[in-house]
Amino acid sequence: MTEVVMDKAAMTTADPQIERTTIRKVALRLMWFVMAMYFLAILDRGNISFAALQMNKELGLNAEKFGIAVGIMYFTYSIFEIPSNLILSKYGARVTLTRIAILWGIARC
Repeated sequence: MTEVVMDKAAMTTADPQIERTTIRKVALRLMWFVMAMYFLAILDRGNISFAALQMNKELGLNAEKFGIAVGIMYFTYSIFEIPSNLILSKYGARVTLTRIAILWGIARC
């Protein structure tokens, strides 16, 4: 196996045509996935709104309290998602999914 060594000057002066081509290829391959995930995120927010119709009445929440609760949910989701992805990259999918299943089981008790 041969090792390719490039100096810093060569890495910073990349050919603009190659850079444009690479960005275009990456965009074409990933953009559909990003759009699908964005669509699912919008659906998720819509589901919370539909749940609010009956949930607010049963829990005695007004619009302000519901908004605060949803904001807290998304904020904590964002905070815990970063360490979860770091664990995923370090230990792999099997350990991460097992951990998530066990923690959900504990939370449901």
